[in-house]
Amino acid sequence: MIHDLSLSNSLLNQFVSEIRDVRIQTDRLRFRQNLERIAMVIGYEISRQMRFRAERVKTPLGAADCMVLEEVPIIGTILRAGLAQAKFMDVPLPA
Repeated sequence: MIHDLSLSNSLLNQFVSEIRDVRIQTDRLRFRQNLERIAMVIGYEISRQMRFRAERVKTPLGAADCMVLEEVPIIGTILRAGLAQAKFMDVPLPA
């Protein structure tokens, strides 16, 4: 299934337009920050399709019912250009 995120209005469109803008492309730091922001939005959208389960979590104020991932996702990249995105989405999750 293909989910085209560019068809709906979101911050993703702003970040992609800045990456494409010739004035901003020369600013390497901003370009890289926009790649990380895009990874964050994509990671959020992917997480909406994942399966979660209810789990009781112990907190300092008592127990809380939370939704946690059923499985730990595996994130991989094919090309070196994707490393910045994979690095940003690679958050340690409990097994």
